[in-house]
Amino acid sequence: MKWGQSQFVHYHVIGVHEGKATVSSTGAGFADVKDRVEIDFLWDLAQGLIGDAKFQNTASSTSNLRDSVPQCLPPVLKGAFEFYDVRKIEAGPSLSLKLLVTTSYPIVEVAKSCTASRRAEPAKVVDRPEELVVPSPMGFAMGARDTVELQYHKQSQHIVFRKNGWVWTFVPTAANK
Repeated sequence: MKWGQSQFVHYHVIGVHEGKATVSSTGAGFADVKDRVEIDFLWDLAQGLIGDAKFQNTASSTSNLRDSVPQCLPPVLKGAFEFYDVRKIEAGPSLSLKLLVTTSYPIVEVAKSCTASRRAEPAKVVDRPEELVVPSPMGFAMGARDTVELQYHKQSQHIVFRKNGWVWTFVPTAANK
């Protein structure tokens, strides 16, 4: 009932990634990577983003560093690897958010001849835009059916959206502008 009466929603969003990722600028070397970002914003159900979104990045962590060939030397990171740092958020098309995301690769020593030596791969910073769909809390009132990507948890009033190895948990709260 409350979602049918509210035009504005405050969202608190937690994005969590846990999975395999490339850790070098050239694609050599992999790790299990964990990362997290939190986003807060005010949303007009008809118009989209109101004002500026606030976000907080958490440092990426890596484990199980490995080469694509299991018996080869694992990569050695020579600095901090940041898998997913949000740099900017703005209104996107079709009631979505447009995120400017950065991945920062350190210098990485990777296997040169599998088990005998390593070579250094250069550091690199890669910026890319990403679109994050903002699911409407009207799905609670309308009895939206869950899919593999999107689930409405009516009792706890949160929405889970899965995309590209990320689990985005949206916690909407009815708000006044």
